[in-house]
Amino acid sequence: MAEKRGQTVKLIYDFPTQLSTEIGYEDGFWARVTCNRFRSYNGLRRILYLNEEGKGEYKDYNGPVYYFDSNIVLKDYLHHFNTLIHFKLKLINYNE
Repeated sequence: MAEKRGQTVKLIYDFPTQLSTEIGYEDGFWARVTCNRFRSYNGLRRILYLNEEGKGEYKDYNGPVYYFDSNIVLKDYLHHFNTLIHFKLKLINYNE
């Protein structure tokens, strides 16, 4: 069914998807989210791991941020966007 929506590429997950994934808000509240939201959230992220005694232990996640439902990394797109803006500003200054 995903092919009908144009999703023909398998999404990349750089973290264990079977574990609990959470995102943090500015007020200190943490919410459990799906893996698709987790990989697309540009903020605090953490994963709940179980240690040897079976107790939960949160670890911060600092992996790449992807655009929702794509494999485009946010940083790569922003670099391209900043280069384009810089080029346009040079053209404006050149024409003046």
